[in-house]
Amino acid sequence: MKLQPGAKRAAIFVYFDPDGMVDSYIPVWVSAVRRHCSFLLCVVNGTLKEAGQKALEACSDRVVYRPNEGLDVTGYKEGYQLLRDEGVLCEADELLFFNQTVFGPVFPLGETFDAMDGQDVDFWGMTRHRGMDVDPWGTIPYGYMPPHIQSYFFAVRKPMFSAAEFDRYWNELPPIHSYLEAVGIHEVCFTKHFADLGFRWDVYVHTEQLEPYNDYPLMGMPAEVLRKTRCPVVKRKSFLTGRTAMNAVPQGGAAAELWRFLRDNTSYDTRLISENLTRTAPVADYTEVLGLFCPPMQTPRQPHSLTGVFWLQDAQLAEATIRAAQKMAPAQQVFLCANAQAQAALLKGLPGADCRLTDREPLEAFSEMLNEVSSEYVCFLPTVTPPADDGLRDLNVFLNAALALCETPPLFAAMEQDASLGLIAPAPVSHLSFVSQGVRWNEQYAAVLGQLKAAGIDHIPLLAKKAPLRLFGGAFFARTGAVRRLAQMNFEPQRDLLFDPQDPAAEYLPALCCQAEGLLCAFAAPYEAVCQLLFNRKAQQDELVSLLATPNKCRADQLRFRLSGILQFYYERRHSMTLEQAYAAKLSAKEKLWIILRLLLSEKSFSRLYKLCHGGRPLAEPDYPPDLLD
Repeated sequence: MKLQPGAKRAAIFVYFDPDGMVDSYIPVWVSAVRRHCSFLLCVVNGTLKEAGQKALEACSDRVVYRPNEGLDVTGYKEGYQLLRDEGVLCEADELLFFNQTVFGPVFPLGETFDAMDGQDVDFWGMTRHRGMDVDPWGTIPYGYMPPHIQSYFFAVRKPMFSAAEFDRYWNELPPIHSYLEAVGIHEVCFTKHFADLGFRWDVYVHTEQLEPYNDYPLMGMPAEVLRKTRCPVVKRKSFLTGRTAMNAVPQGGAAAELWRFLRDNTSYDTRLISENLTRTAPVADYTEVLGLFCPPMQTPRQPHSLTGVFWLQDAQLAEATIRAAQKMAPAQQVFLCANAQAQAALLKGLPGADCRLTDREPLEAFSEMLNEVSSEYVCFLPTVTPPADDGLRDLNVFLNAALALCETPPLFAAMEQDASLGLIAPAPVSHLSFVSQGVRWNEQYAAVLGQLKAAGIDHIPLLAKKAPLRLFGGAFFARTGAVRRLAQMNFEPQRDLLFDPQDPAAEYLPALCCQAEGLLCAFAAPYEAVCQLLFNRKAQQDELVSLLATPNKCRADQLRFRLSGILQFYYERRHSMTLEQAYAAKLSAKEKLWIILRLLLSEKSFSRLYKLCHGGRPLAEPDYPPDLLD
């Protein structure tokens, strides 16, 4: 069936937010779809705050609320049944289902609907997945993944949605308990199920030419998909999926390439993306995935005001600090000196400079004078030299920061180019103890959380099990407004953790303040520093691989699997009971029955029994406690 001019389209939009919020990208997306519909129903899983309710009411014809159960699939089901029962579908020629998991429209949706209106199909979607020969999750009834339309955006025409088979499909859809069930039971099966019944389908975005290089081009090669097909949407998870979690072109750089394409080649406001990411995701996650980097040798289009703040403790480094300050000029400059010797050394090289004595730690001293800063930008460069082996001090942290931040024209240009950027940090050093970030985060979490609360920051995700972004050495270049909340913090409580010489928790705070303002973090480093970082990482990787790799098991995923298996084996032996221990222990009858059933049944049978007894909820992996004796 082709749609004729004047055809009517009804739409169902399903939405969920754990905080009851509606970010700005949602009304932009829904309003754009609504312009091509005669009726739009919004189905909310859960509840919304008043502002969110008003935002959705303004861009849809009706908003209904249901319990947050069954994910978007069940929302689609109940939305369809509502429109069917109230007669809305009697007047519709096409029924559209879509959700919140994409940003858009990147290109006009009219192009999409105009193209697909002329296609003689019964149902269609925006994109498809080419399928796989296996069932990666164990939830697909076919035992493999057939090619399928992806369920974030698909439309069904009257001959199909008025057929008894369509109604039967939704009526017989089993309860959905997890994302993997939603994909395996509904998304993957929907296309094949109706194609086998004789209904014809197609997609707007064809990626067959790219599939020899990537099995999921919308995620693995998103910028190229937009460039070749004018696909009007991008997946939100493009900015949240780990750099090595899937194949991509360029590997690890697909999200950054997509970001630059959206920023430089479309009219889509990337601040809509940063607003959502900074509210809903840990700063370390999206910062690592995006990996935004300031290109060198760029010059700003206009002059900007800058305040450079330096902190010096070791008088021996006064000369290096002066060189950094002279390179940063022109800028208003303040020097915070931890002792009289450092102050005297600075004044000898910079007579008349604003040199102030302070007994505060670097970030604490900076925060106390931050309210004096009226410039558009601020650069903080402490001459921090963390403890190293054999009683030495590590000078690399300061030198790395000075090289990255004192050449300010590229930093100004990057901020001009991207309004979503709030802070630029030196590229992370990668040597000695700096190889691993966040190993003490479980101890530091409460101290950092207390500082955020003191600054009125309670709207960003901070996870106790995952460290946020740490700025080694504490140096950064930022929009002053992005870090202004540092001035509201009181560092006295738990200062031992915040300013621990080896692992100061305060170094997490600047990036979290930036996140609270809805702005992103990027990195800077000159070419020679990037080369150093690259070869440092390669040497470390080679050393680790030499311990774990064998000729037949040398890929990164295989090594990770092997190492996780070793760790699992260790934890099982450390935390699991023997039979003798179980019989001797004071256990309830229910706990004893649990042990007996696990002994008698296979893993697959036990998992099925568990799901049956717990309303379909799958058996969770054991959450072993951290081993402080390891």
